[in-house]
Amino acid sequence: MAVVSVPFVIDMAILSDLPAGDEPWAGEFGERGFYYVQALWGGDDLRAFFDGETSEAATLRDMGLELDLEEHLERGDLDRRDVTTRWATFRGSTMFGPGEQIGELVTLIEFDCPGDERMRMGIWFGPAMETGGEDETQDGDATDSIPGSDAIAAFLEPIHPCGAAAADGG
Repeated sequence: MAVVSVPFVIDMAILSDLPAGDEPWAGEFGERGFYYVQALWGGDDLRAFFDGETSEAATLRDMGLELDLEEHLERGDLDRRDVTTRWATFRGSTMFGPGEQIGELVTLIEFDCPGDERMRMGIWFGPAMETGGEDETQDGDATDSIPGSDAIAAFLEPIHPCGAAAADGG
């Protein structure tokens, strides 16, 4: 829905689940969205966050990304030929616009491109999906379904943060 680029400094792409209209995008999301950010700074802070050395990445605040991460739910790694990816899912929301909270689950994704020190990350957010039946909690309430490695891999499959040449193996 939107792309922001300050050459040699930061690139950001924002995907919304709402269809594009005739008017310029005004920051609307339905239930889901994705931010992709590439910057010259912040790689060490982001790595420290994913390594569990910090509870909150200063990088996110420095980029103006407001996240309310309430509870860590799951962590994992994905290895692809073109990129090593680490992710962490939290119960929480992201802020877009004054006081507008979006999502119930937030997945932070670190993309580590071989031979490149730039910070690359994604923020995937959306609703918690209830499951029923055998997955009920002891209280009888439905539990939230969080995106695991398979769902994250499927979502990221068409995304090549290290560039098309790396995705093709060259």
